[in-house]
Amino acid sequence: MALPKPILTAYVLLIAVLVYRALYYPAELAGPPPKQRCTFDWKRARCSAGCTLKLPGGCKRTDATALPPAPAVDVSQADSLMRKRTVANCLAAADIYEAAAGPEATTGPARQLQLKAADAINCAMRIETNGNIMVLEGTVDTPAAKKFWGLHGQRALNLVRSAKKDAALASDASLAAAEMDAFMYASSAKGIIQQALTGAGSEFVKLANVLVSKHPTWDNGIGRNFLAGFYNIAPWPLGDKKRALAEVMKTQTRHPHSRRNNYYACLLHLQQGETAAAIGHCETALRAKCVGTTEPDYCGFLTSEIHRLLKVARAQIG
Repeated sequence: MALPKPILTAYVLLIAVLVYRALYYPAELAGPPPKQRCTFDWKRARCSAGCTLKLPGGCKRTDATALPPAPAVDVSQADSLMRKRTVANCLAAADIYEAAAGPEATTGPARQLQLKAADAINCAMRIETNGNIMVLEGTVDTPAAKKFWGLHGQRALNLVRSAKKDAALASDASLAAAEMDAFMYASSAKGIIQQALTGAGSEFVKLANVLVSKHPTWDNGIGRNFLAGFYNIAPWPLGDKKRALAEVMKTQTRHPHSRRNNYYACLLHLQQGETAAAIGHCETALRAKCVGTTEPDYCGFLTSEIHRLLKVARAQIG
């Protein structure tokens, strides 16, 4: 039985297309070339292309499209930089720690590296801006200091709060201290006194109270010094000079070997007109040492301020 003419015509065209494709695109029909067998080249002491040596078993084919794992970042250099603390060294160490943690840090070790990065940035801000400590007149939030805090404070705060997602780190004293520091610098970039009456002021007190209640001895009782700083410089109605002095004396009594604690005792007594007590604490401060995790970063400035307070106090006595 003969096929209808339209069907016969279509059949002939299909055969013609298949023949044309076979002639001009043979590789497409044949499929990918067969993979060569893996062999070991004894002269070059390596496997043939696309293969790698597996023991036991000899040369085995590898996926040519697979990318090698990224090399681990060596943090030993960062650790070394942090032992020679300068602004540049601390910032360089922070970059290394953050790179080692990776862009999507989710493991405990990665979170720990984020905390170390935040601490290193805090170190740089502490050295550059003299620890943002209390001084006799005004504050240390100069335009240069605020610019530096603006560049680095939020980065440190973001890192420490990412690290805080790890349950084990969240309760650690070093994290609480790093968060306190980072928040202080990040918010102080907008002006210390201006921020005291905002939500930033409330958050500052909250973080300081975490140190006071959960880690009272950390860094020679620094939590109460943070509270003292807030109550000493905050405008009405939050400011409370007597509360500031009381907080300082609690921590100075419990940690009398800290130069910073004695300096603050001298400073606040002098501000409140108690000159003789101020002189006694300043003289004690000069005999004390810069101890703990943060005092050494601004020890030179601290010492120069003690000498300045002594000069002012002795001039008042006459």
